[in-house]
Amino acid sequence: MKRKHKHNENDSRLLDGSILNSENEVNIERICKVNNQNISIPLHQRRLQFFEFDFIKSYLYALHTGIEKDAEINVASFITPISSNNPGITPPTIYSGGEDGLLMVSNEIVHTTILYKDKTYHLSVYSLNVSEGMCNSIRFIVSTTGAEPLANYGIMLTDYLIKQSIKNSRYKNKILKIAFDYEQRVDIKEIGIGEFKSEKLENLFVPDNIRNELERFSACVEKFKDIKLGLRYLLCGEPGTGKTKVSRIITNRCYKKATIILAEGIINFKNLFEFSSLFSPAIIIVDDIDLCFGSRDFAFSANGLAEFLGTLDGFLKNSNFLIATTNDKAMVDDAAKRPGRFDAILDFKHLNKTNYMEIVKSNTDDKDLVKLFDEDILKLFQKQRVVGAFLVNLVKQLKIVKTLYPDKNLVEFITEYADFSHRGFYQNQQTEVGKVGF
Repeated sequence: MKRKHKHNENDSRLLDGSILNSENEVNIERICKVNNQNISIPLHQRRLQFFEFDFIKSYLYALHTGIEKDAEINVASFITPISSNNPGITPPTIYSGGEDGLLMVSNEIVHTTILYKDKTYHLSVYSLNVSEGMCNSIRFIVSTTGAEPLANYGIMLTDYLIKQSIKNSRYKNKILKIAFDYEQRVDIKEIGIGEFKSEKLENLFVPDNIRNELERFSACVEKFKDIKLGLRYLLCGEPGTGKTKVSRIITNRCYKKATIILAEGIINFKNLFEFSSLFSPAIIIVDDIDLCFGSRDFAFSANGLAEFLGTLDGFLKNSNFLIATTNDKAMVDDAAKRPGRFDAILDFKHLNKTNYMEIVKSNTDDKDLVKLFDEDILKLFQKQRVVGAFLVNLVKQLKIVKTLYPDKNLVEFITEYADFSHRGFYQNQQTEVGKVGF
């Protein structure tokens, strides 16, 4: 009698969604009588991220209609009720998911019948309004059950379907910004190419050996189908030496050739690398990686470092590319820097006088402004060890001053600006902040 009561209790909690209040996944067995025999059929339920909910529905529709092909599963039926309150059947509501033309299903409930591993399953994807204290929230759920004896692979079917739906979604070959919160929930946003289009390798002033490595990185992404090997680079150097610009250049050069994942905030590396492994190839870009874990001597999080090293060894062998940046190589643990975990560590150093003139000429066609940068000014910059980003900003300021104040002595302005602005940007950082990752 107790066992029967427990089943009844579970049935009730399944119906109102409360069984998933404290758990993200539920596996129970339902006893069904077939031809006077008691048959045990597993029931699997799992909470979904919104994008998973969106993608699974659309992938199932694409398989059912023949738009997509999958050798592992056959979607025999695809049914869309009107709503959770009205079980009547309505045709799917379909819209185009963007410039790639992928079709998306916007219905809040989808019921399917699927043939998987020679057994039949019923799989539903739906949203559910749930009361949580004083608040109401929407929960996204996938529910899978066997439709015949020995249909015991519901969990495997759900896992496979989630991965395949993401792999074949609109995320493929897009730029994605990923952020995790303190509860390890993930927020994924698609980023357009617009803000990266002006980032060109020819406008990056770095030694030829670094430029050659970046050329090779881009070529490996483009020829990945032939090479089938990823690369992992750690970029080291003070702020303004070009590391972030490299990330933006790679994003521009490799757009639509790989799924580009920009990680920020609190990074769960295991989840990040698992997600990236759904795409082939994928490029993971992590700025200021030292802020994620530090070193053993300056550890912000020893657990974060161990997690990073383990996932770096396990997930990034072949199909993933990685670009990580740090402002201070000493902040990254020696174990993370050893050969094999990164294919190359590229040091971004300060520029010389020749680089300064190249930057000036690449940022203005005004010959009068170019002439202002004489030998004395260049020596001053080299003494102050100004970085490229500072010089680009200085050229912009000169353009503004020349337009607003035509009679202004621009040579004096350069000297004054170089003094107070450089001190404002860098002196306090060197004397007060010390070794931190920004």
